[in-house]
Amino acid sequence: NYVNSPKTGLSPLNPVETTLDKRARRYLFNLKDQIVLPSQAILELGYGAYRAINREVPLGHDPYQITAFGHRGNFPTDTLRLGNRDQWLANAFLPPLNRLGNHQFKMGLDFAYSRYFQDIRRSGFEFFRVDATLANRILFGGNGAFSQSNLESAAYFQDRWAIRSWLMAEAGIRWDHDRILADAAVTPRFSFAFKPPGLKHTKFSAGLGQIPATTNLRLFTRDRDQYLISTFFDKDGMTVLGQPSAALFTIDKRQIKIPKTMNLSVGLEQALPWAFYFRANYLRKRGHSGYTFVPIYDPNLVSTPLPPLPEKIGTIYQMQNSKLDIYDSFEISLENHFLKKYEWFFSYARSRAFSNAALDFNFDDPIVLSDTAGRLPWDVPNRLLSWGFFPVTKNNTVVYFLEWRDGFLFAVHDDEGRQVGKIDDWKFPRLFSLNLHLERKVTLWGNQWAFRLGLDNITNRPNFTLVNNNISSPDFLHFYGSQPRKLVLRIRWLGKSPK
Repeated sequence: NYVNSPKTGLSPLNPVETTLDKRARRYLFNLKDQIVLPSQAILELGYGAYRAINREVPLGHDPYQITAFGHRGNFPTDTLRLGNRDQWLANAFLPPLNRLGNHQFKMGLDFAYSRYFQDIRRSGFEFFRVDATLANRILFGGNGAFSQSNLESAAYFQDRWAIRSWLMAEAGIRWDHDRILADAAVTPRFSFAFKPPGLKHTKFSAGLGQIPATTNLRLFTRDRDQYLISTFFDKDGMTVLGQPSAALFTIDKRQIKIPKTMNLSVGLEQALPWAFYFRANYLRKRGHSGYTFVPIYDPNLVSTPLPPLPEKIGTIYQMQNSKLDIYDSFEISLENHFLKKYEWFFSYARSRAFSNAALDFNFDDPIVLSDTAGRLPWDVPNRLLSWGFFPVTKNNTVVYFLEWRDGFLFAVHDDEGRQVGKIDDWKFPRLFSLNLHLERKVTLWGNQWAFRLGLDNITNRPNFTLVNNNISSPDFLHFYGSQPRKLVLRIRWLGKSPK
């Protein structure tokens, strides 16, 4: 896959000179084979490779200026990232065992070797007050070029147990090991599906399992990246307040353990008259001891040696297993398949997502965060989706897609770059979008084609994507990025005409 995206980030608050030219390359390869053994067991062997190249080039190297009315200057990072991953797997499907029902055992091994390289050169940020005086300047020191590798190993065993024709259970256990942390995690999981006798159109299901966290190499190399140097200025924009202070990340891998998330799901499926199908699902996730960086202001409280810096060290962000994630959702859906090729679907979901580290401390986002506990930015408590394909005549179909949901959340800061109020305590207006298209199938030159013409966002509702979240600005809470009504034409080739 190849992606070239010039002027990424262009918006009413970000003029052309602040944008990035993004270029990405993705290379994927996989190979899998299955061998039937004399015992009727099946051995599956596989290999997969992934290569990624990401380049982000600013349009210059002037300081990136954050004002109450938008941004100026050039984007502050010139980035090259390379990522490689090689994965080997072996799965064994054992012969069925008939004892108190039918057992299908499965076991496997998984090895993944990952490599990450980055070369990031950062210029700096400048915050300007409403009166155009300089409030804060952020520069960077150290070297942003390094590489890191990791080897992850896993093994599992699973039993799929058909107890009765109307009762199925699955149980399994998984072992994961990570070389970076030199830690292992054992996680069980269990699920069942139940069709009550006499209710052949009803099915209940439930599952409970622990999921170990993966090791993100970008997260676990922040202590090797550049450090930040902040200088604050008085109201005149020239007088320096105190001396410049440095902030850096530190990781003591001896004190970090692999976090686990406990997932619980419960579901109901019910076939209804006239080919309707009803589903209800509840999902509960609880993540404890997740990876997060916690600000520490006393160097004596840090468990790892700190590098000697010419600047005074003001804030140390130390990785800890202290992140808590809470997610709950309940979804109902109703669908219908008719005439074997048409479909109608409707769903409504009610959910919540909370974390004591809803936003991540990182130097590429210069806002000074004071309290990161709150709702996650993508938390939308209410969401409704519906789509359908309806025949008008033999070759004409009406197609629609409808979405309604609560607006995404965002945090607020002042003109000195400091968080104001609770994290993600503000939100965009609700989104509503209705797309309506007409599709006609025709036969041309011995081939079948589908021509679709329609309107996206037919109500022309301004579904905003950007906001001025600087509380000091006269334009505070001014929304931008509305998506106007669009005319859409699509042509699909459906294959050769039947003879």
